[in-house]
Amino acid sequence: KQIEENQGDKNFNKYEKIERIYPEEPTTIHNDFITANMDVSEPLFRLGIKEKKIPKDTKQMIKQDFATEMLIDLLIGKSSDLYQDLYDQGLVDDHFSNYYVLEKGYSYLLLGGKTKDPDLLFQKILEGFKTKIKNITKEQFDRIYKKNLGEYVETFNSFEAVASQFISYNFKGINYFDILNIMQDIDFNDIHNRYEELIIEEQMVRSIIK
Repeated sequence: KQIEENQGDKNFNKYEKIERIYPEEPTTIHNDFITANMDVSEPLFRLGIKEKKIPKDTKQMIKQDFATEMLIDLLIGKSSDLYQDLYDQGLVDDHFSNYYVLEKGYSYLLLGGKTKDPDLLFQKILEGFKTKIKNITKEQFDRIYKKNLGEYVETFNSFEAVASQFISYNFKGINYFDILNIMQDIDFNDIHNRYEELIIEEQMVRSIIK
């Protein structure tokens, strides 16, 4: 109400309708291996996986986003066996990170960090993913689900976080307060389905800075 009253006293020029053009992004990758030599103390490794499945329905996008975050947390999150093994072998450190991006028309998973042996790390990640997905238990899924649920609820402790998230999801056509219902629609099978849809070697791109 305060914003409306404040802006109501101002005169604005009328603009024509905005036309947004979204280029058609191909589902295939451009190059599967990129390398460069730079002034770094240790090699830098990044693994990108280009997503093929991009839902047009907004609620399905949000569900896919959360389900993928849970999958990656289970596969190679800081509390996973794979991450601990890689850490113990000195192939990753505390700065190893991962994040998933899902927007209209494009999507990808990116993970990586500093490593003493990029080729061995890539091999270990592939092997670890294949082993882990076969052994994920319902108990592990429930733990990660509750962790994500807790993180969502925790945002309500911060007015700034709520405002930021509310605006972000509003642009996607989703009320931030409806996220809970979408999250509750994710089940154990969704995690396995996400793995089959996303973790595809032909969609992987490696980037190494030596």
